[in-house]
Amino acid sequence: SFDSTYPKFLAQKFKNSKQKVEILNAGVCGSDPFYEYMNLKDRLLVYKPDIVVLMIGSDDVFLDYRKRGGFERFLSNGKVVYRKPPWWEPIYACNNVFRFIATVMNYDETLLGKRYTKEEKRQTDKSFTQLFSKYNKLLDLNGIKLVIVLHPVKEELREKKYHYNFEEIESSIKQLPNTVFADLLPCFLEKI
Repeated sequence: SFDSTYPKFLAQKFKNSKQKVEILNAGVCGSDPFYEYMNLKDRLLVYKPDIVVLMIGSDDVFLDYRKRGGFERFLSNGKVVYRKPPWWEPIYACNNVFRFIATVMNYDETLLGKRYTKEEKRQTDKSFTQLFSKYNKLLDLNGIKLVIVLHPVKEELREKKYHYNFEEIESSIKQLPNTVFADLLPCFLEKI
């Protein structure tokens, strides 16, 4: 519910502050960092924020990026084209035997293989590094600071590690001026 969101908690922290702080929850639930960049660039800069907080997690990589793609999905005519599903998607949709075979072959309900190759990892890290560099340039031009918050999901808290290795992405983010990187996993593990 709205009263349990990060923006609401943040607003409560500043409620009795002498500083006038306005919190705008402008993220789109179920979106991804590439979409949020376009949302910021095309719709939100008119609000002239001082700070933009972007929440990311493993699902942004494993599900959203792998299914939707990066910037290549945003066409110059304003349309969005996602990556194509496997040719066998219609068979999977209506045949339980085929679903079983796909499961045995290491596919899940997303139709993405459970294995993540070194080349996929390299390409993903490169795409996210480019993304955050674009964020930094856009926000620098507008005098805005960027805070990237890495947050775990419940299974990652149980396992005490992220499902995706963010080291390469984190390292590149820490090189960017006007950008702060915050990892919530250690804090969650300490407090929960």
